[in-house]
Amino acid sequence: MPDTMMSEILAGKDIVGLKEQLEGKLFEHQLWQSYYLGELIRYYSQDTSGINAADSIILLLENRSDLHSKYTLAFEYLSNGQTDRAIEVLNSIPNQFQLTEEQVKEYQHYSSYLHILCDLQSQNLTIYDINPDQINQLQQLLSEASEPVQTYARNILIANNLISYTEPIYLPDETKSVVANKEPKPRTALNAGSLKLFPNPSSQYVIADYNYSGSVSSNEVLVLSIVTSEGKIVMHNELKKLQDQLLIDCRNLSAGSYLCRINKGKRTLGSAKFVIVK
Repeated sequence: MPDTMMSEILAGKDIVGLKEQLEGKLFEHQLWQSYYLGELIRYYSQDTSGINAADSIILLLENRSDLHSKYTLAFEYLSNGQTDRAIEVLNSIPNQFQLTEEQVKEYQHYSSYLHILCDLQSQNLTIYDINPDQINQLQQLLSEASEPVQTYARNILIANNLISYTEPIYLPDETKSVVANKEPKPRTALNAGSLKLFPNPSSQYVIADYNYSGSVSSNEVLVLSIVTSEGKIVMHNELKKLQDQLLIDCRNLSAGSYLCRINKGKRTLGSAKFVIVK
């Protein structure tokens, strides 16, 4: 790929289309929506006015239609001792949502974890009373589940001294040496030897990449010519732009060496040789 084409591509690397702008606004809206939902739940949880905070949180979540709120609602029912309602909310999720393959796995992990808690609560037990089967389930969730279920399972295992865990510390990779964004190379002005032709050799087409930084008066034109090794001009084109890429059709040219030349009047601005093979 020539430098000019790479420069044009890199020059547009930060351009954002209307679709991306709309997606960005939607994502921002969803982030703020999630933030304020969390703030409302925190506010109700800390409310000491005598109003039943749990009822307020449940009412808030019941009026939400997103998947995450349904999981949160199931846990809220469970924390209030309503295990039947928690299981009911969980069982209704596959009917309310068209889950992707990844979401199906997430649902199964949530279901396994919630059923463990419901079994403990129905027997008036705590997380410190888990049996061997539940330990195996939690260990499986620890190795297979996605967040936040993986963390929930790990916390119960840690609380029962069944595993040891050290929070990982992530440090920046200071050995990274690759430039994140390659800066486009500046285009050099057209002069002798600066005209670029590719592919070379070629059998059908050649692209002439040129750039002239000088001025052209109203009575002057830039002309691209293809000249044989004997000095015969076999192609002649007037150039409309001072810099561009021109596709040269070489299918009618015989095999051999040719000279591509750009002139302004009688002055040659640049030239380059190329070979045609058949």
